[in-house]
Amino acid sequence: MILHDLAGRNILFFEQIYRFVPIYFPTLFIMIFYCLFVWLLIWYLEKVLPSQYGIRLKWNFLFQRTYWFSKRVDEVDMENFLTDSDDNKRSIVRVKNLVKKFGIDTIAIDDVSFDLYENEITCLLGPNGSGKTTIFNCLIGIYQQTSGTIFIENQRNSIGYCPQHDILFDYLTIKEQIEFYAIARGYRNDRQRIVSEMLRLVDLEYAKDNLCRNLSGGMKRRLSLACAFIGENKIILLDEPSSGLDPSNRRLLWDWLRTMKQNRTLLLTTHFMEESDALSDRIIILSHGQIQVDATTMKLKEQYGSGYKLIVNKKSNHISTNELYRNLVEYLPQMIVETDLFNGDVVFRTNQQPNEEFLLALDQLESMKTKNQIENYGIENSTIDDVFFKITSMNQTHQTVEKQCDSIFKDQQLKTGFHLYLNQFIGLLIQTLIIRYRRWLLTLILILLPIISNFYQQNSNSNQTDQYQINIDSLNPQTILYKSDINKPEFIRALSSKAKFECRKENIDELIYRKTETFQNSFVYIFLTERRLNRPYTYTDIYLAFHLRKPLNNTYRIDILSSNLILNYETISLASNLVYKLIRNDSNASIQTTIKYEDLTKTGEYNVMQLLQTALNRLSCLFQIIPLTLFSHM
Repeated sequence: MILHDLAGRNILFFEQIYRFVPIYFPTLFIMIFYCLFVWLLIWYLEKVLPSQYGIRLKWNFLFQRTYWFSKRVDEVDMENFLTDSDDNKRSIVRVKNLVKKFGIDTIAIDDVSFDLYENEITCLLGPNGSGKTTIFNCLIGIYQQTSGTIFIENQRNSIGYCPQHDILFDYLTIKEQIEFYAIARGYRNDRQRIVSEMLRLVDLEYAKDNLCRNLSGGMKRRLSLACAFIGENKIILLDEPSSGLDPSNRRLLWDWLRTMKQNRTLLLTTHFMEESDALSDRIIILSHGQIQVDATTMKLKEQYGSGYKLIVNKKSNHISTNELYRNLVEYLPQMIVETDLFNGDVVFRTNQQPNEEFLLALDQLESMKTKNQIENYGIENSTIDDVFFKITSMNQTHQTVEKQCDSIFKDQQLKTGFHLYLNQFIGLLIQTLIIRYRRWLLTLILILLPIISNFYQQNSNSNQTDQYQINIDSLNPQTILYKSDINKPEFIRALSSKAKFECRKENIDELIYRKTETFQNSFVYIFLTERRLNRPYTYTDIYLAFHLRKPLNNTYRIDILSSNLILNYETISLASNLVYKLIRNDSNASIQTTIKYEDLTKTGEYNVMQLLQTALNRLSCLFQIIPLTLFSHM
């Protein structure tokens, strides 16, 4: 099939393909120039056409002065921009009316404004998808804001960032990882001091020679935090820094962050309310991409706190919730029942401040405990959890866990055996069809490409010629070695008008490399090496060698040796042409050797593998939409 395709396109076999070897230095120069050109092209396209991450620049940004030189801000305007009018604190970061949209309808951040101050830790809180990480990405330049202004003092090169997921080099040790970031930030001469200091601060000195790929999740998290604090970064952004840390290391992290906030501005996100309460000087709570509150912890508790909680552990069949409520409401008239679990705890909430009546209510609970009516009781002040839940639930509709579980698992039946596999297959098929529908262009390409390819191949095969004429001159320029026992050199030279014929004294057997001798000592190696030394920058141009022996009983014998760089059909043409000239005793006589190719797709002479390959080609379109991953698990 390959030869048939080659023949159909009238390719001259190996015509000067192996002829010239490129000169080294010009080739090296071209390669270096090509690499620089491709690098510059990729750099330019990444600026103009960034992918998911990055800020798009105009196509002519190279000719704009603002790209090469920082835009100067008037000092008076800068002071007015950075100074807060309420308490005269200097803003290191000011975000004003920030909006970020994904697509047309998805608004991740909706008109967000806040300030970050020096020597303070500000905490961003919010449910999943509220826009916390998107704000981080806008601050460090991964995303370009749709609108709004972000001003960062000392530019973005003074920002340290610890992402939500650890980004480490697997095959670098902890020490090498910190050294890399130190060198990248311009502290090459101080890298040893920085490494020692950071390893001590995050308590990783004992594992400094361990590869990052072998570290636990908590150790990777501490290493990512160390990398964020390398250098004189004035602004530190920490996206869930304590995720994956055990309670002991989390407490050490809190102490460390409190000490590291000096002369720095820290912004962090977390899902641990206790962490935000312990660390934060200010808390910003986001919901649906909007800031709901921005205040200190004490102000949030005062404004959104709901007093105290009385948690009472009832004893089953001893006292009811209503009876317990009647015993306490006479002391705490504003008390309400917040949670009541059957045969479990009941939680009362009251906004009443501690006073004499409050103490009497506690005495009543102690009396009921003594009388064995209740198991135990406790009191709890408002926490950031309560504040967070109250603020984020203002615009949300919640169902109880029992109703959600009931709606999900009601009338569910577990299937096994064949029905289980059938349901899994149907589920994967539906999933695949949905994905193919949403990526319809890719699906269309996957379906049409094999069809068009097969159609083109069949039409091109129908127009191909079935014969190819062998021409020795297609290998020229070349040298043909020969030895003749018949003194008729004109017959040999008449074989080709372009090739050079070189008469040799060696027999054809001497040109063959034998396994009994080393290749370096063989005649072939010595002969070819000599030729290469005389003609540098070229491959050998010797493809054929033959020995014409004396005829025996009108039978001619020709021993031919050919190179593996040709297809060996040329040897048939040479031998048949030479014999024909000798028989006719005419040097001008010639015989044309023609190769006939048969297209198996027309004759139908397939073997089993060809039939299988054809069937798979026909079904390739269908394979693109069937979820074959199901069968790998069966």
